[in-house]
Amino acid sequence: MKRRQALQTLAAIPFATSTAVRAQAPAAFPDKPVRIVVPFAAGNTLDAALRQVAEVFKVNTGQQLLVDNKPGGSGIIAAQTVMASPPDGYTLLLTNTSMLTINPHTFSKLPYDAEKSFKPVTNFLGASMVMAVNASVPANNVK
Repeated sequence: MKRRQALQTLAAIPFATSTAVRAQAPAAFPDKPVRIVVPFAAGNTLDAALRQVAEVFKVNTGQQLLVDNKPGGSGIIAAQTVMASPPDGYTLLLTNTSMLTINPHTFSKLPYDAEKSFKPVTNFLGASMVMAVNASVPANNVK
């Protein structure tokens, strides 16, 4: 059945007519739940922060933010999950920089290209890192 014939058939039913009209208008994003794949076990800092954002996301958009923890494999399992998903913006990867900066130098073969397979969307969470030693160690710099 051609699209025009299908729409004419739907137009005969009042409910279907309004559905058909809505189908022609571009949907606002998001119009369904958004899945975020996290390459760490539930309960870590990144996961906890994301779950707080998920509550605000639902209030602001009316859609759920689904947290999908896929730990293991230095983030490769999570990366493969996202790569297998449709490229529609409804499946995102939330990771630290190691998956894209360290993995290419520590694994001889990856199922993704760190520079081409993913596109950064936003900087989600920043964290300070400190290197410390026992106060009795006479070091005052890394060298």
